[in-house]
Amino acid sequence: MLLPHVMSPFVILLAIRLIWWLIEAISEANRNQAPHPAPAPRPAPPVEDDTWYLNIERAMAKMQPLFPSTSDLYLRLLLRPLIGNRRVLNDMMQHNHVRKVQQFFGAVQYWHAREGIGLLHDLPLHQHFRTPEEYFAWVVAHLYEEHPVPPVVVRLWWTYFDNDLPMAPAPTRAEEALILYFYLTKGGGLRQAPFLEWEMSQRVAGYFHHVPGHLAIREAYWYAHFQAAGLTEEMLERHAPAVPSGYTDSGFWRKMAQLWLHDCKEFPHHVEQQMVIRQIEWLKFGVPHEVFLRNERTAAKKGHLAGLNLQGHSWASLVRFLEEEAGLARFPLPGGMRFEYTLTGADGQCYQIRFLSNEHALMMEGDYMGHCVGNPEYVEMAWNGDSFWSLRQMEPNGRFKRQLTVHVSVGGYIEEACGSFNRAPEVGEWQVMEAWLAAHANPFVQDTVEEHVLAD
Repeated sequence: MLLPHVMSPFVILLAIRLIWWLIEAISEANRNQAPHPAPAPRPAPPVEDDTWYLNIERAMAKMQPLFPSTSDLYLRLLLRPLIGNRRVLNDMMQHNHVRKVQQFFGAVQYWHAREGIGLLHDLPLHQHFRTPEEYFAWVVAHLYEEHPVPPVVVRLWWTYFDNDLPMAPAPTRAEEALILYFYLTKGGGLRQAPFLEWEMSQRVAGYFHHVPGHLAIREAYWYAHFQAAGLTEEMLERHAPAVPSGYTDSGFWRKMAQLWLHDCKEFPHHVEQQMVIRQIEWLKFGVPHEVFLRNERTAAKKGHLAGLNLQGHSWASLVRFLEEEAGLARFPLPGGMRFEYTLTGADGQCYQIRFLSNEHALMMEGDYMGHCVGNPEYVEMAWNGDSFWSLRQMEPNGRFKRQLTVHVSVGGYIEEACGSFNRAPEVGEWQVMEAWLAAHANPFVQDTVEEHVLAD
Protein backbone atom coordinates (compact mmCIF):
# COMPACT_ATOMS: atom_id res chain seq x y z
CA MET A 1 0.00 0.00 0.00
CA LEU A 2 1.41 3.41 -0.97
CA LEU A 3 2.20 5.69 1.98
CA PRO A 4 -0.08 8.75 2.13
CA HIS A 5 1.41 11.50 0.07
CA VAL A 6 0.81 14.05 2.80
CA MET A 7 3.47 12.45 5.02
CA SER A 8 6.84 14.15 4.88
CA PRO A 9 9.75 11.81 4.17
CA PHE A 10 11.42 13.11 7.29
CA VAL A 11 8.39 12.06 9.33
CA ILE A 12 8.83 8.62 7.83
CA LEU A 13 12.51 8.64 8.77
CA LEU A 14 11.60 9.64 12.34
CA ALA A 15 9.17 6.74 12.52
CA ILE A 16 11.90 4.34 11.36
CA ARG A 17 14.20 5.67 14.09
CA LEU A 18 11.48 5.27 16.79
CA ILE A 19 10.82 1.68 15.76
CA TRP A 20 14.55 0.97 15.85
CA TRP A 21 14.89 2.48 19.35
CA LEU A 22 11.84 0.57 20.58
CA ILE A 23 13.30 -2.74 19.42
CA GLU A 24 16.60 -1.94 21.14
CA ALA A 25 14.81 -0.94 24.38
CA ILE A 26 12.83 -4.20 24.48
CA SER A 27 16.01 -6.19 23.86
CA GLU A 28 17.81 -4.34 26.67
CA ALA A 29 14.92 -4.94 29.10
CA ASN A 30 15.00 -8.66 28.36
CA ARG A 31 18.72 -8.76 29.04
CA ASN A 32 18.23 -7.09 32.47
CA GLN A 33 15.70 -9.66 33.80
CA ALA A 34 16.47 -12.28 36.49
CA PRO A 35 19.85 -13.97 36.21
CA HIS A 36 20.01 -16.94 33.93
CA PRO A 37 22.80 -18.91 32.37
CA ALA A 38 25.03 -16.71 30.33
CA PRO A 39 24.07 -17.02 26.71
CA ALA A 40 26.61 -17.56 24.01
CA PRO A 41 28.11 -14.31 22.72
CA ARG A 42 25.65 -12.67 20.41
CA PRO A 43 27.08 -12.17 16.92
CA ALA A 44 27.54 -8.63 15.78
CA PRO A 45 24.69 -7.29 13.65
CA PRO A 46 25.34 -7.64 9.93
CA VAL A 47 27.29 -4.76 8.55
CA GLU A 48 24.77 -4.55 5.73
CA ASP A 49 21.99 -3.61 8.18
CA ASP A 50 23.98 -0.74 9.65
CA THR A 51 25.08 0.38 6.20
CA TRP A 52 21.53 0.22 4.95
CA TYR A 53 20.24 2.39 7.79
CA LEU A 54 22.97 5.00 7.32
CA ASN A 55 22.44 4.96 3.57
CA ILE A 56 18.74 5.73 4.09
CA GLU A 57 19.71 9.00 5.75
CA ARG A 58 22.33 9.83 3.13
CA ALA A 59 20.10 9.02 0.17
CA MET A 60 17.12 10.95 1.54
CA ALA A 61 19.29 13.98 2.26
CA LYS A 62 20.65 13.95 -1.28
CA MET A 63 17.35 13.24 -3.04
CA GLN A 64 15.00 15.43 -0.99
CA PRO A 65 15.97 18.78 -2.60
CA LEU A 66 14.78 17.42 -5.96
CA PHE A 67 11.22 16.87 -4.77
CA PRO A 68 8.55 18.75 -2.79
CA SER A 69 8.28 17.29 0.69
CA THR A 70 4.83 15.81 0.04
CA SER A 71 5.46 14.63 -3.50
CA ASP A 72 3.72 11.39 -4.40
CA LEU A 73 6.33 11.01 -7.15
CA TYR A 74 9.08 11.12 -4.52
CA LEU A 75 7.46 8.28 -2.57
CA ARG A 76 6.87 6.19 -5.66
CA LEU A 77 10.29 6.63 -7.27
CA LEU A 78 12.57 6.72 -4.25
CA LEU A 79 11.22 5.60 -0.87
CA ARG A 80 9.30 2.51 -1.85
CA PRO A 81 11.28 0.74 -4.61
CA LEU A 82 14.78 2.11 -4.01
CA ILE A 83 15.29 2.81 -0.31
CA GLY A 84 13.23 -0.24 0.58
CA ASN A 85 15.68 -2.44 -1.32
CA ARG A 86 18.83 -2.90 0.77
CA ARG A 87 20.95 -4.31 -2.01
CA VAL A 88 20.14 -1.53 -4.45
CA LEU A 89 20.50 1.20 -1.85
CA ASN A 90 23.88 -0.03 -0.61
CA ASP A 91 25.15 -0.50 -4.15
CA MET A 92 23.99 2.99 -5.05
CA MET A 93 25.86 4.60 -2.16
CA GLN A 94 28.99 2.42 -2.14
CA HIS A 95 29.68 2.74 -5.86
CA ASN A 96 28.94 6.46 -6.02
CA HIS A 97 25.85 6.15 -8.19
CA VAL A 98 24.20 9.07 -6.41
CA ARG A 99 24.97 11.53 -9.20
CA LYS A 100 23.41 9.22 -11.74
CA VAL A 101 20.35 8.80 -9.52
CA GLN A 102 20.07 12.55 -9.07
CA GLN A 103 20.28 13.13 -12.82
CA PHE A 104 17.69 10.50 -13.55
CA PHE A 105 15.21 11.61 -10.89
CA GLY A 106 15.92 15.25 -11.68
CA ALA A 107 14.83 14.73 -15.26
CA VAL A 108 11.66 12.94 -14.17
CA GLN A 109 10.75 15.59 -11.61
CA TYR A 110 11.57 18.45 -13.99
CA TRP A 111 9.27 17.16 -16.68
CA HIS A 112 6.59 16.09 -14.22
CA ALA A 113 6.47 19.62 -12.81
CA ARG A 114 6.73 21.38 -16.17
CA GLU A 115 4.30 19.31 -18.21
CA GLY A 116 2.01 17.96 -15.53
CA ILE A 117 2.32 14.52 -17.11
CA GLY A 118 1.19 11.42 -15.31
CA LEU A 119 3.45 8.90 -16.97
CA LEU A 120 4.52 7.33 -13.66
CA HIS A 121 1.33 7.36 -11.61
CA ASP A 122 0.47 3.84 -12.73
CA LEU A 123 4.00 2.55 -12.08
CA PRO A 124 3.80 -0.84 -10.25
CA LEU A 125 5.47 -0.89 -6.83
CA HIS A 126 6.12 -4.57 -6.17
CA GLN A 127 9.26 -5.04 -8.25
CA HIS A 128 12.58 -6.12 -6.72
CA PHE A 129 15.85 -4.98 -8.29
CA ARG A 130 19.46 -6.06 -7.98
CA THR A 131 21.19 -2.86 -9.10
CA PRO A 132 20.30 0.82 -9.65
CA GLU A 133 20.82 0.32 -13.39
CA GLU A 134 18.26 -2.49 -13.39
CA TYR A 135 15.79 -0.25 -11.61
CA PHE A 136 16.34 2.67 -14.02
CA ALA A 137 15.98 0.35 -17.00
CA TRP A 138 12.70 -0.93 -15.58
CA VAL A 139 11.30 2.60 -15.17
CA VAL A 140 12.28 3.55 -18.72
CA ALA A 141 10.91 0.25 -20.07
CA HIS A 142 7.58 1.12 -18.43
CA LEU A 143 7.57 4.52 -20.10
CA TYR A 144 8.63 3.02 -23.42
CA GLU A 145 5.93 0.36 -23.30
CA GLU A 146 3.20 2.84 -22.48
CA HIS A 147 4.40 5.51 -24.92
CA PRO A 148 6.54 3.95 -27.70
CA VAL A 149 9.26 6.07 -29.26
CA PRO A 150 12.30 5.14 -31.42
CA PRO A 151 14.81 3.03 -29.42
CA VAL A 152 17.59 5.56 -29.94
CA VAL A 153 15.43 8.25 -28.27
CA VAL A 154 14.94 6.04 -25.22
CA ARG A 155 18.72 6.28 -24.83
CA LEU A 156 18.30 9.98 -24.02
CA TRP A 157 17.32 8.94 -20.50
CA TRP A 158 20.97 7.98 -19.95
CA THR A 159 22.66 10.69 -22.04
CA TYR A 160 20.48 13.79 -21.78
CA PHE A 161 23.09 15.54 -19.62
CA ASP A 162 25.71 15.09 -22.34
CA ASN A 163 23.62 15.33 -25.50
CA ASP A 164 24.31 17.16 -28.73
CA LEU A 165 20.79 17.57 -30.08
CA PRO A 166 20.48 20.56 -32.43
CA MET A 167 18.14 22.46 -30.10
CA ALA A 168 16.69 25.81 -31.15
CA PRO A 169 17.09 27.86 -29.12
CA ALA A 170 19.85 26.21 -27.09
CA PRO A 171 18.42 24.70 -23.90
CA THR A 172 19.01 26.41 -20.59
CA ARG A 173 18.76 23.10 -18.70
CA ALA A 174 20.32 19.79 -19.65
CA GLU A 175 17.04 18.00 -18.86
CA GLU A 176 15.40 19.75 -21.82
CA ALA A 177 17.09 17.24 -24.09
CA LEU A 178 14.28 14.94 -22.99
CA ILE A 179 11.85 17.28 -24.72
CA LEU A 180 12.15 15.04 -27.79
CA TYR A 181 11.11 11.97 -25.79
CA PHE A 182 8.02 13.58 -24.31
CA TYR A 183 7.15 15.38 -27.54
CA LEU A 184 6.98 12.01 -29.31
CA THR A 185 5.00 10.33 -26.52
CA LYS A 186 2.33 13.01 -26.94
CA GLY A 187 1.98 12.31 -30.67
CA GLY A 188 4.58 14.68 -32.13
CA GLY A 189 6.51 13.76 -35.26
CA LEU A 190 10.25 13.72 -35.89
CA ARG A 191 9.97 16.00 -38.90
CA GLN A 192 7.75 18.63 -37.25
CA ALA A 193 9.59 19.07 -33.95
CA PRO A 194 9.74 22.91 -33.73
CA PHE A 195 12.62 22.90 -31.24
CA LEU A 196 15.06 20.89 -33.41
CA GLU A 197 17.18 22.31 -36.21
CA TRP A 198 17.68 19.27 -38.40
CA GLU A 199 16.74 18.17 -41.90
CA MET A 200 14.59 15.07 -42.10
CA SER A 201 12.42 13.79 -44.94
CA GLN A 202 9.58 11.35 -44.41
CA ARG A 203 11.74 8.52 -45.72
CA VAL A 204 14.61 9.38 -43.39
CA ALA A 205 12.21 9.60 -40.44
CA GLY A 206 11.03 6.07 -41.26
CA TYR A 207 14.60 4.76 -41.07
CA PHE A 208 15.27 6.74 -37.88
CA HIS A 209 12.52 4.82 -36.07
CA HIS A 210 14.46 1.58 -36.59
CA VAL A 211 18.06 2.70 -35.98
CA PRO A 212 19.75 0.56 -33.26
CA GLY A 213 19.27 1.98 -29.79
CA HIS A 214 22.96 1.89 -28.82
CA LEU A 215 23.85 4.75 -31.18
CA ALA A 216 24.12 8.38 -30.15
CA ILE A 217 21.45 10.69 -31.56
CA ARG A 218 23.78 12.27 -34.15
CA GLU A 219 25.01 8.86 -35.35
CA ALA A 220 21.41 7.66 -35.61
CA TYR A 221 20.45 10.76 -37.58
CA TRP A 222 23.15 10.18 -40.20
CA TYR A 223 22.66 6.42 -40.31
CA ALA A 224 19.04 7.10 -41.28
CA HIS A 225 20.21 9.48 -43.99
CA PHE A 226 22.78 6.97 -45.27
CA GLN A 227 20.11 4.27 -45.45
CA ALA A 228 17.97 6.66 -47.49
CA ALA A 229 21.00 7.06 -49.81
CA GLY A 230 21.15 3.31 -50.42
CA LEU A 231 23.46 1.89 -47.74
CA THR A 232 22.00 -1.23 -46.17
CA GLU A 233 21.64 -1.90 -42.47
CA GLU A 234 24.21 -4.70 -42.80
CA MET A 235 26.76 -2.28 -44.33
CA LEU A 236 26.25 0.23 -41.55
CA GLU A 237 26.67 -2.39 -38.84
CA ARG A 238 29.77 -3.93 -40.42
CA HIS A 239 31.62 -0.76 -41.45
CA ALA A 240 30.39 1.86 -38.90
CA PRO A 241 31.02 4.80 -41.26
CA ALA A 242 32.16 8.19 -40.01
CA VAL A 243 29.49 10.88 -39.73
CA PRO A 244 29.52 14.70 -40.05
CA SER A 245 29.88 16.81 -36.93
CA GLY A 246 26.56 18.63 -37.38
CA TYR A 247 23.02 18.07 -38.62
CA THR A 248 22.93 20.17 -41.80
CA ASP A 249 23.60 19.83 -45.55
CA SER A 250 22.14 16.31 -45.56
CA GLY A 251 21.71 16.23 -49.37
CA PHE A 252 25.45 16.71 -49.90
CA TRP A 253 26.42 14.04 -47.39
CA ARG A 254 23.98 11.52 -48.85
CA LYS A 255 25.65 11.98 -52.24
CA MET A 256 29.00 11.28 -50.63
CA ALA A 257 27.60 8.09 -49.10
CA GLN A 258 26.57 7.08 -52.61
CA LEU A 259 30.21 7.41 -53.67
CA TRP A 260 31.12 4.94 -50.91
CA LEU A 261 28.47 2.59 -52.21
CA HIS A 262 28.91 2.77 -55.97
CA ASP A 263 32.46 3.89 -56.70
CA CYS A 264 34.56 1.72 -54.40
CA LYS A 265 35.63 -1.86 -54.96
CA GLU A 266 35.56 -2.18 -51.21
CA PHE A 267 33.96 0.05 -48.59
CA PRO A 268 36.37 2.90 -47.67
CA HIS A 269 37.94 2.73 -44.26
CA HIS A 270 36.44 4.70 -41.35
CA VAL A 271 39.58 6.81 -40.90
CA GLU A 272 39.69 7.74 -44.59
CA GLN A 273 36.01 8.72 -44.45
CA GLN A 274 36.62 10.83 -41.37
CA MET A 275 39.56 12.59 -43.03
CA VAL A 276 37.46 13.48 -46.09
CA ILE A 277 34.51 14.65 -43.98
CA ARG A 278 36.75 16.93 -41.91
CA GLN A 279 38.36 18.40 -45.03
CA ILE A 280 34.99 19.09 -46.67
CA GLU A 281 33.57 20.60 -43.49
CA TRP A 282 36.57 22.92 -43.32
CA LEU A 283 36.92 23.83 -47.00
CA LYS A 284 33.23 24.00 -47.98
CA PHE A 285 31.20 24.67 -44.83
CA GLY A 286 33.77 26.40 -42.61
CA VAL A 287 33.38 24.00 -39.68
CA PRO A 288 36.45 24.48 -37.44
CA HIS A 289 38.82 21.56 -36.88
CA GLU A 290 41.99 21.82 -34.83
CA VAL A 291 44.21 20.16 -37.44
CA PHE A 292 43.53 23.08 -39.84
CA LEU A 293 43.92 25.83 -37.26
CA ARG A 294 47.52 25.05 -36.37
CA ASN A 295 49.07 27.41 -38.88
CA GLU A 296 48.06 30.47 -40.86
CA ARG A 297 48.31 28.81 -44.27
CA THR A 298 45.71 26.14 -43.60
CA ALA A 299 43.56 28.42 -41.45
CA ALA A 300 43.22 30.85 -44.36
CA LYS A 301 41.49 28.19 -46.47
CA LYS A 302 38.42 28.04 -44.25
CA GLY A 303 35.35 27.95 -46.51
CA HIS A 304 37.27 28.80 -49.69
CA LEU A 305 35.62 25.91 -51.62
CA ALA A 306 32.04 26.91 -50.83
CA GLY A 307 30.95 25.89 -54.33
CA LEU A 308 32.38 22.37 -54.12
CA ASN A 309 30.11 19.61 -55.42
CA LEU A 310 30.71 15.93 -56.03
CA GLN A 311 29.72 15.84 -59.68
CA GLY A 312 32.42 14.21 -61.81
CA HIS A 313 34.35 12.92 -58.82
CA SER A 314 35.13 9.34 -58.01
CA TRP A 315 35.94 8.53 -54.40
CA ALA A 316 39.66 8.18 -55.22
CA SER A 317 39.78 11.49 -57.12
CA LEU A 318 37.91 13.24 -54.31
CA VAL A 319 40.43 12.00 -51.74
CA ARG A 320 43.36 13.24 -53.86
CA PHE A 321 41.69 16.58 -54.65
CA LEU A 322 40.86 17.34 -51.05
CA GLU A 323 44.31 16.44 -49.74
CA GLU A 324 45.80 18.92 -52.18
CA GLU A 325 43.21 21.65 -51.62
CA ALA A 326 43.14 21.34 -47.84
CA GLY A 327 46.77 22.38 -47.79
CA LEU A 328 47.55 20.26 -44.78
CA ALA A 329 51.09 20.98 -43.72
CA ARG A 330 53.23 18.20 -45.18
CA PHE A 331 56.09 16.51 -43.43
CA PRO A 332 59.46 17.24 -45.06
CA LEU A 333 60.18 14.76 -47.84
CA PRO A 334 63.84 13.64 -47.77
CA GLY A 335 65.93 15.29 -50.44
CA GLY A 336 65.94 13.49 -53.77
CA MET A 337 63.01 11.24 -52.79
CA ARG A 338 59.64 10.96 -54.53
CA PHE A 339 56.23 10.67 -52.95
CA GLU A 340 55.59 7.20 -54.40
CA TYR A 341 57.55 4.29 -55.89
CA THR A 342 56.47 1.16 -57.77
CA LEU A 343 58.85 -1.79 -58.08
CA THR A 344 58.92 -5.55 -58.61
CA GLY A 345 60.22 -7.84 -55.89
CA ALA A 346 62.37 -10.96 -56.30
CA ASP A 347 59.17 -12.98 -56.02
CA GLY A 348 57.76 -11.28 -59.12
CA GLN A 349 55.13 -9.40 -57.11
CA CYS A 350 54.38 -5.73 -57.74
CA TYR A 351 54.93 -3.44 -54.75
CA GLN A 352 54.24 0.21 -54.02
CA ILE A 353 56.08 2.32 -51.43
CA ARG A 354 54.21 5.51 -50.50
CA PHE A 355 55.36 8.43 -48.38
CA LEU A 356 53.06 9.15 -45.40
CA SER A 357 53.01 12.89 -45.93
CA ASN A 358 50.92 14.37 -43.12
CA GLU A 359 49.36 13.76 -39.75
CA HIS A 360 46.16 12.33 -41.24
CA ALA A 361 48.17 9.84 -43.29
CA LEU A 362 49.98 8.62 -40.16
CA MET A 363 46.69 8.29 -38.27
CA MET A 364 45.17 6.26 -41.11
CA GLU A 365 48.21 4.01 -41.35
CA GLY A 366 48.16 3.28 -37.63
CA ASP A 367 44.43 2.56 -37.67
CA TYR A 368 44.63 0.29 -40.71
CA MET A 369 47.65 -1.60 -39.44
CA GLY A 370 46.71 -1.82 -35.77
CA HIS A 371 49.83 -0.20 -34.34
CA CYS A 372 50.79 3.16 -32.89
CA VAL A 373 52.47 5.04 -35.76
CA GLY A 374 49.76 7.73 -35.53
CA ASN A 375 50.73 8.57 -31.95
CA PRO A 376 52.10 12.06 -31.17
CA GLU A 377 55.69 10.90 -30.68
CA TYR A 378 55.84 9.60 -34.26
CA VAL A 379 54.26 12.81 -35.57
CA GLU A 380 56.99 14.74 -33.77
CA MET A 381 59.67 12.53 -35.37
CA ALA A 382 58.18 13.22 -38.82
CA TRP A 383 58.40 16.98 -38.27
CA ASN A 384 62.03 16.57 -37.18
CA GLY A 385 63.14 14.92 -40.44
CA ASP A 386 62.45 11.20 -40.04
CA SER A 387 60.21 9.78 -42.76
CA PHE A 388 57.47 7.16 -42.66
CA TRP A 389 56.49 4.98 -45.60
CA SER A 390 53.81 2.43 -46.39
CA LEU A 391 54.88 -0.73 -48.26
CA ARG A 392 51.95 -2.16 -50.22
CA GLN A 393 51.54 -5.26 -52.40
CA MET A 394 49.33 -5.44 -55.46
CA GLU A 395 46.41 -7.86 -55.23
CA PRO A 396 44.69 -9.67 -58.13
CA ASN A 397 41.99 -6.96 -58.29
CA GLY A 398 44.65 -4.31 -58.96
CA ARG A 399 44.42 -2.65 -55.56
CA PHE A 400 47.44 -2.27 -53.30
CA LYS A 401 47.14 -3.77 -49.82
CA ARG A 402 49.21 -2.37 -46.95
CA GLN A 403 51.92 -4.80 -45.82
CA LEU A 404 54.45 -2.86 -43.76
CA THR A 405 54.96 0.52 -42.13
CA VAL A 406 58.58 1.65 -42.51
CA HIS A 407 60.32 4.29 -40.37
CA VAL A 408 63.47 5.71 -42.00
CA SER A 409 65.80 7.91 -39.96
CA VAL A 410 67.29 11.22 -41.10
CA GLY A 411 70.52 9.38 -41.90
CA GLY A 412 68.78 6.89 -44.21
CA TYR A 413 68.56 3.84 -41.96
CA ILE A 414 65.45 1.78 -41.39
CA GLU A 415 64.81 2.40 -37.73
CA GLU A 416 61.58 0.45 -37.47
CA ALA A 417 59.40 -1.71 -39.68
CA CYS A 418 56.40 -3.84 -38.93
CA GLY A 419 53.26 -5.30 -40.42
CA SER A 420 49.74 -5.34 -39.07
CA PHE A 421 49.52 -5.57 -35.28
CA ASN A 422 53.33 -5.28 -35.06
CA ARG A 423 54.00 -8.35 -37.18
CA ALA A 424 57.72 -8.76 -37.92
CA PRO A 425 58.69 -8.27 -41.60
CA GLU A 426 59.22 -11.35 -43.74
CA VAL A 427 62.47 -11.99 -45.63
CA GLY A 428 60.96 -11.05 -48.99
CA GLU A 429 59.65 -7.78 -47.58
CA TRP A 430 63.11 -6.88 -46.23
CA GLN A 431 64.58 -7.57 -49.65
CA VAL A 432 62.10 -5.20 -51.28
CA MET A 433 62.95 -2.43 -48.80
CA GLU A 434 66.69 -2.91 -49.20
CA ALA A 435 66.39 -2.80 -52.98
CA TRP A 436 64.25 0.34 -52.77
CA LEU A 437 66.70 2.19 -50.53
CA ALA A 438 69.71 1.12 -52.61
CA ALA A 439 68.15 2.21 -55.89
CA HIS A 440 66.14 5.29 -54.96
CA ALA A 441 67.04 6.69 -51.57
CA ASN A 442 69.71 9.14 -52.70
CA PRO A 443 71.33 10.70 -50.65
CA PHE A 444 70.40 7.94 -48.19
CA VAL A 445 73.27 5.62 -47.38
CA GLN A 446 72.13 2.10 -46.53
CA ASP A 447 74.92 0.14 -44.87
CA THR A 448 72.87 -2.10 -42.62
CA VAL A 449 69.21 -2.86 -42.09
CA GLU A 450 68.22 -3.34 -38.47
CA GLU A 451 64.96 -5.12 -37.70
CA HIS A 452 62.74 -3.34 -35.21
CA VAL A 453 59.08 -3.30 -34.33
CA LEU A 454 57.01 -0.19 -33.75
CA ALA A 455 56.69 -0.07 -29.97
CA ASP A 456 53.41 0.94 -28.37
